[in-house]
Amino acid sequence: MNNKRDKSIKINLKKFLRGIIVIIFLAITITFIATKSIYSYKTVEEKEICIKSGDTLWTIAKHEKKYNEYYKRKEIREIINDIRNLNNMSDANIVPGEIIKIYYK
Repeated sequence: MNNKRDKSIKINLKKFLRGIIVIIFLAITITFIATKSIYSYKTVEEKEICIKSGDTLWTIAKHEKKYNEYYKRKEIREIINDIRNLNNMSDANIVPGEIIKIYYK
């Protein structure tokens, strides 16, 4: 009878230890992913561009989508909204000589 109990305790101990190892592994993995996303977010910076004659937010957004890593996976309308929000613009009107900020990576 004691022999069965000893085996049961050993099996439960092994399951317990396996569970602890899995939990520790998951915690380390989640921490790594969270840290990586936090640090990659901080690499985003701002640049200033001067508006030239003929520029529109659409043409600027199209250019940034093509050449700016930060906007590669975004739609043109999202980029325009980002630019407007960053520059506190109430509409999409821009004038030559105006300086606006753009996120870049």
